[in-house]
Amino acid sequence: MARLSIIVFSLLILLPLIHTTAANSTLLSYCDAALACTTSGRGSQAHCLPDSIKENKPIFITNIIFIIIIGTIGNLLTLFALPYAKICYSQRFTSLSSSTTILLLHLALCDLLYCLLGLTVHASIYTNGYLNTTESFCFWNGWVRNLIAYTDFFTMALIAFTRCIGIVFNQTCHNGMIKFFSPKVTMISCLLLWLLAFIILSPTTFGVEGFGTFGYDQTHGKCEIKQCKEQESGFNISPSGWYFLGASTVPCLIIITSYIMISLFITAHSRRMTKVHPGRKSTVDATRINVTVLAIAISYFIFTFPVLPIEFGLLDTYLPENTAFNTLCIMSWYWWIYASNFLIYVATTQEFRTIYRLFLGDLAFKLGATSLAEKILHPFNQQINIY
Repeated sequence: MARLSIIVFSLLILLPLIHTTAANSTLLSYCDAALACTTSGRGSQAHCLPDSIKENKPIFITNIIFIIIIGTIGNLLTLFALPYAKICYSQRFTSLSSSTTILLLHLALCDLLYCLLGLTVHASIYTNGYLNTTESFCFWNGWVRNLIAYTDFFTMALIAFTRCIGIVFNQTCHNGMIKFFSPKVTMISCLLLWLLAFIILSPTTFGVEGFGTFGYDQTHGKCEIKQCKEQESGFNISPSGWYFLGASTVPCLIIITSYIMISLFITAHSRRMTKVHPGRKSTVDATRINVTVLAIAISYFIFTFPVLPIEFGLLDTYLPENTAFNTLCIMSWYWWIYASNFLIYVATTQEFRTIYRLFLGDLAFKLGATSLAEKILHPFNQQINIY
């Protein structure tokens, strides 16, 4: 498994770099002008960042810094705390070997990578007014940021799907569910999500005509998919728009369908329990599950839905004077999804908060901060059961 992971990720990283030279050779005047915004070209860099962004860059940079700090700390905490609880408190947290836990760790990894590999480059561009590195790096960065984002979306959808199947069919197909959602199968599924995102981006990665190329976009001041030729089609939708539509709509439908099924199942199960055993509480904790489900669904929509007008070119059509500024305002909101996903699955559930406190308390003890550790670990008298 480890060797397979190394091979897959090595191919995913190297292929775009190999193709960069071929892709750059086909660029026309618009893309050639963007080279001056990197160290690969020569010329004025005054046009590399729109004036509306330059005037307000302290606000945008501050927002990005907050996202990076919160996202890095939160996702690292998730990546360390869950495995720690599984190793050191295995009897107390018996369900940490579930597929959901592995997917949550994968989601945290995606969020962390986006914060470190994607947002840091944005912050650098807005600070310097241009990209202080090569066009090849810009190609790679635009590609890897989109790869991480789409894999992140697919992971959220897979979490919703596995929770739905696990809850709805657990009682009737328990043995089958254990085999289907085993940790090994789930880890392979995570690798396949990266492969799926890679396949979706392949037309742009390998220079298929009509799908644009990755590079510096001086219109918005970022490394992104851009068109170097005017499209004959009447659709004012960029290649990144079609990608975003596919990579967000499919997960969105899976999430909605899964959570509707969960809600219907919980409602029906509660009614049956009430009829058969009046006064007995349902074995499914409807309140806790519904709170988490609602938080997941709402957060996904409120962070991703505002991006659609950008990808479909609606801002260019209806607000052409302030397109760059409005786009960055929307993206500044959207980027918070990578700093808040771990809160969505943790803040609504007491069990995860307990895991965090155990990890931080034990870490404080090992670092010699005994008084702090005692404060963190003070109230623990609850039985833990993570769904």
